Amino acid sequence: VRRSAAASAGGDLQCRAVSTIWRKLVAGARGAAVVRVETVSEFGLKRETDYTSAADLARAVLAQLPEGSREVVADARVLEEDGSLQLSTQLHMRRMRAAGMLHCAACGGFYAGRRGLRDHAQIKHRAPYEEATEAVHA
Repeated sequence: VRRSAAASAGGDLQCRAVSTIWRKLVAGARGAAVVRVETVSEFGLKRETDYTSAADLARAVLAQLPEGSREVVADARVLEEDGSLQLSTQLHMRRMRAAGMLHCAACGGFYAGRRGLRDHAQIKHRAPYEEATEAVHA
């Protein structure tokens, strides 16, 4: 996990471990379109899961984050382009809010004030005016 180069635009941390693991799994599967991962529990229970992309694998990793992680991580999402994880800490969210930047729940980015977030929602997410205005007040 490393500091994100674009912390002012989104999460303050980025984890590329999942996308690196994905590339190694694909190489091991000799370029197959689907990678099968077998996990074994501490009780010996085997489970096989098929993944078709780094993003699929990253979503599975996010689903396994412990509940206690919410004390530190306020927002966690998968970047679809490469399957890396974008994380926003509670501290980062507070700092951005103090600087007048509002968080977009749809994409994780931060935008200057209510108007900035509303305009972003309308343009980037194609939300109608009413829906974009509701997102600002959420």
